[in-house]
Amino acid sequence: MTQGRAVLFDLDSTLLDNSGTGDVIRDTCVELAECFASIEWKALLQANTESFAEIWAEVEPDWTIGKTDAKTVSRETWRRALLPSSARSPSR
Repeated sequence: MTQGRAVLFDLDSTLLDNSGTGDVIRDTCVELAECFASIEWKALLQANTESFAEIWAEVEPDWTIGKTDAKTVSRETWRRALLPSSARSPSR
């Protein structure tokens, strides 16, 4: 295993550009709604936003010290957002 020679800390978000993340999540919600009639994209987007806020409050300390990774946080956010009642449209 190659040993790392540097560690990057982007504490003020000036080195990494995450500005497109919201667009990607919205686009994913729209695509899922196109594939599944029971999903309303705006409701799913709201559920995803709320799920992330809840999860982040739970995992931020562990994420900060590397005990939880972004993939795990993302998967759990989507899992919670896609729970049966989270993104259902009352009109469908």
